[in-house]
Amino acid sequence: MSIEEVCSQVWGKATSPGRARDNWSHIGDIERGIIPSTSMLAGTIPVACGVAYDFKLRGLDNVVLTYNGEGSTAQGVFHEAVNLAAVHKLPVIVVIENNQWAYGTPVHLECPTKDVADRAKGYGIPGLIADGQDVLDVYDKTMWAVDRARKGLGPSLIECKTFRAYGHGDHDDDRAARYRPSDEVEKGRSRDPIAVFKRYLVEQGVLSEEEAARYSPEGKDAPSTTDEDFPPEVVEYLKQGVEFAIKAPLPAAEEAFQWVFVEDKQG
Repeated sequence: MSIEEVCSQVWGKATSPGRARDNWSHIGDIERGIIPSTSMLAGTIPVACGVAYDFKLRGLDNVVLTYNGEGSTAQGVFHEAVNLAAVHKLPVIVVIENNQWAYGTPVHLECPTKDVADRAKGYGIPGLIADGQDVLDVYDKTMWAVDRARKGLGPSLIECKTFRAYGHGDHDDDRAARYRPSDEVEKGRSRDPIAVFKRYLVEQGVLSEEEAARYSPEGKDAPSTTDEDFPPEVVEYLKQGVEFAIKAPLPAAEEAFQWVFVEDKQG
């Protein structure tokens, strides 16, 4: 998606993929294979199974990926959907972003096992663990699961062990509530994914130390970053999207009830 489309979604404009029907974090476009998310955590997994079932019935080699937090694995809909996917060997990959907290609930009060990936054993499917702070490890584990699904071997579960930089949302200021240990926060921020990948690029000779040090927004609180923390071309790219969205039109009121119900074309 273009930066103009993403910013239009944030501003709720008619030029957004969702035509201003949901908030910015639920952006999606069916035409491009991106299924919009929902606020019902784990509720996207049965939807992903339905799409995967369609792919299987049509003999396509498409694979569906659905992303959820570790807290979603404590819900019944998670187990029902993963069981369905395993029974029918659906080409779906359930990615669990284990950031250790579901709002203010720690993972040990959500999952009785050491690793969320162990839940996969109950359905006879692979449960992989990836370093969620390392984009290359996540990519490797994901492509293994994609290749397996395309061979008709069914679903996989990937647990990405990661870190939640801030609260669940603006309404969840964990810095004020202080429900997370400070040493946990410091450790997590020390392994910012951007910094981890940057170090890899320096080690591989792709970036010089000077280039890597030039822009360093990682590890900073969002309010403390400035334009100087980012390359000029990135700043200009973002401004381009913002300016487009501000000037874009709002959707017409009569559109509000479009796409709410499926029309009966046979009736």
